[in-house]
Amino acid sequence: MAGPAAPDVFESGLDVATAGGLPGERVMRGLGVGEDGLPVAEAARRLARYGPNAVSTHRARLLPVLWHQLRSPLLGLLLVTAVASSFVGQRSDAVIIGVILALSVGLGLVNEYRAEKSAEALHSQIRHRALVVRDGQPVAVDVTALVPGDIVHLRLGDIVPADVRLLHGQIAAGLGTRQTGTQFQVGLRRFSMLLVYVAAALTASIFVCNVVLHRPILDALLFSLAIAVGITPQLLPAVVSMSLAAGSRRMARRKVLVKRLVCIEDLGDIDTLFTDKTGTLTQGRISFMRAVSTDGVAPDAPLRWGLACTEATFEDGHAISGNPLDTALWDSPAARQHRAALAADTRLAVLPFDHERRLVSVLVRDPYGVQTMVTKGAPETVRDRCVDVPATATAALQAEFAAGNRVVAVATRPAAGLSQLTPADERGLRLAGLLVFLDPPRPDAAAALARLSGLGITVKIVTGDNPAVAAKVCQDLGLPDGTVLTGTDLDALDDTQLAAAITATTVFARVSPQHKARIVGLQRLTGADVAFLGDGVNDALALHAADVGISVDSATDVAKDAADVILLEKDLDVLADGVVEGRRIFANTMKYVLMGTSSNFGNMFSAAGASLLTTSTRNRCAARRTGTSGPSGASCSTSDRSARCSTWPPSPSCCGCSTPGRRSFVPAGSWSPWPPRLWSSWLSAPARSRSSAATPACR
Repeated sequence: MAGPAAPDVFESGLDVATAGGLPGERVMRGLGVGEDGLPVAEAARRLARYGPNAVSTHRARLLPVLWHQLRSPLLGLLLVTAVASSFVGQRSDAVIIGVILALSVGLGLVNEYRAEKSAEALHSQIRHRALVVRDGQPVAVDVTALVPGDIVHLRLGDIVPADVRLLHGQIAAGLGTRQTGTQFQVGLRRFSMLLVYVAAALTASIFVCNVVLHRPILDALLFSLAIAVGITPQLLPAVVSMSLAAGSRRMARRKVLVKRLVCIEDLGDIDTLFTDKTGTLTQGRISFMRAVSTDGVAPDAPLRWGLACTEATFEDGHAISGNPLDTALWDSPAARQHRAALAADTRLAVLPFDHERRLVSVLVRDPYGVQTMVTKGAPETVRDRCVDVPATATAALQAEFAAGNRVVAVATRPAAGLSQLTPADERGLRLAGLLVFLDPPRPDAAAALARLSGLGITVKIVTGDNPAVAAKVCQDLGLPDGTVLTGTDLDALDDTQLAAAITATTVFARVSPQHKARIVGLQRLTGADVAFLGDGVNDALALHAADVGISVDSATDVAKDAADVILLEKDLDVLADGVVEGRRIFANTMKYVLMGTSSNFGNMFSAAGASLLTTSTRNRCAARRTGTSGPSGASCSTSDRSARCSTWPPSPSCCGCSTPGRRSFVPAGSWSPWPPRLWSSWLSAPARSRSSAATPACR
């Protein structure tokens, strides 16, 4: 039983940093808990004292969403243009750009926060449970009912439900890395930087040219900055935000929930979709079909040992946790007659399943004291660890694979004297038989795949199942024939070879989570826009690595956390609807980009060219006006100008800078602080008139 709580640790509050630096036994003693876990009454008392363990993983938070909006390079460019506009005296332009910035950020903030709230509402409907030890018995409780001192059993794929001090094992950290930017984000960032480079180059070039042509430095600087401001498509952030916001609402009506708005346009731009097989191409309702004995002596042996070899937790005779195959096996009608016999066995140790071994093993002791190690897992892996495998077993296995059925192999060996299990113990086994499961293809999957193909999307299957089973499902659904690669094949290829092989491969079978993430990452390096659709524990890394990670609302918590898009229905047609909507939004955004950028660049280049063309003209006219032009050096005094000219600056006829009857020419888009007729008339004058203007400026 648990000892009394230690006030120096428990009552003062034990933070994670402190617990991490103490031995596990010291932490348990300080929290007042023993190996049997907390008593139920004590757990209730602590729950009343400390309140529920409210998980905030899916809570919509305003500041992170705001930061996502503010870190856009284009917004930074617009901020620079606003400052430049204010600097050159165009305060109204600066205010307008500032308003556009505020509207853009505000629209993005409101709509992405709305999407986060929708995701929060979705996750709040899902009850998360954790397996804890209370009064010496494992009990599944809601994660909100966890209290300080609870001993939690973490299984493969579980999300850590609270701040814990790890006593045994290790926690995967692959999803803690920073998520890479999507292709749309990368493209928008590159486009923004291109605008920055062009604006900087054009501004510097115009400034230098005007200075070389003896234009006043301040005028040259102001004009150059004005050109930089004019090039920027000020409405682009607002257009992008409004398009994404409207699109997210339309996609929600099509049962597609977008967690990150920027992924909408990447969803429309995907050209390669990697998808898991189970539950996506198949119905996902796994049912146990039959047990196949390989020795013909004990036909029920595979079923009995398969029921004993499980990581599932049971309540009231029903499996409440564990993988779908174990749940289907335990809940099958054939399992009922064995439950009483299994209750008399004692499970001494468990070696959990992992994706490297593809096995789970248990050590059990029957009522007569006989100990047996039972191993269950992928048929090929189990067979390799068995001795004297009969030829009939291999033939039966191939027949089941050819029919497209899922198969699990079961093997045993005596284990007298063992108290714990290690992978090294999984040797010298005797094959007990096969467990056959059915997971038929979805009736609508073939039409959905054809629709995706019509949208130009190549679909590839990435699964942990047997290659023959995966190939059979693809054949039934009409997917094009292609190469089938296994995880072993992938290990033999370097990144360059695998990147080349992906194009010709349709099915990747018997692959680990790391294999899936590697495949997705290499395909992204080719410049393709990649989506991954999955709902299982082993899909989380690939979901995290894709441009667009897609999951469903019935997926595991780990998969939904890693996904960017959640389908409210596990249907490829729903995904196709999302792709169509994403492409429509992408097209609208690109229309503005092309129209606004081409218009701005044309106008600004025209203005820049006109400024360079007219600089020397303005200088000569200014020189004539001040009386310093001509070889004679004649000049007019200020009083003379005031007397002879009725306005200042003087008219062209007063200064003798034009020829009567000549038509004026004004370059389109040009800008000048001087009266246009002063230099445009000079441009239209014959060369002889311009070269002979050697008389005093005022006559």
